[in-house]
Amino acid sequence: MEIETTIADLDADPRCPVGWKVESHKKGGMLDVAKAKIGLYLSPNPRRNDRIELNKLCEELKNKKVLNANLLDWYMANPSFIPEEWKAEQVFFLGTMYCDSDGDACVRHLYWIDGRWDWSYRWLVVGWNSNHPVVVLES
Repeated sequence: MEIETTIADLDADPRCPVGWKVESHKKGGMLDVAKAKIGLYLSPNPRRNDRIELNKLCEELKNKKVLNANLLDWYMANPSFIPEEWKAEQVFFLGTMYCDSDGDACVRHLYWIDGRWDWSYRWLVVGWNSNHPVVVLES
């Protein structure tokens, strides 16, 4: 069932899977998803399958508004708002970082599978593929 508002609360405490803990959460205010310019950021690395260090990616993103996992959860409740072109990607919400039940740092992502949207996570210790886009608010 869809929420009747197009407002996502990016300031609320993020959903935290059982056994996990939130390591960092960049608040983002109340976001009107219907009006906001939400885009995907890819590192300008020339070869799409190269790995880059997460700290280098974070440096590239320092002047961008990286969106958090609250938006991922809002999209899961309101999938009609997810851009169609995202179906070809795994889109990452780096504004919220977690530690899983084993203590490993991870970040959640949204992806299309078997005709529906779902979410999963990626461990940060394995490096970052430069072909993984990060969800950002464009100016």
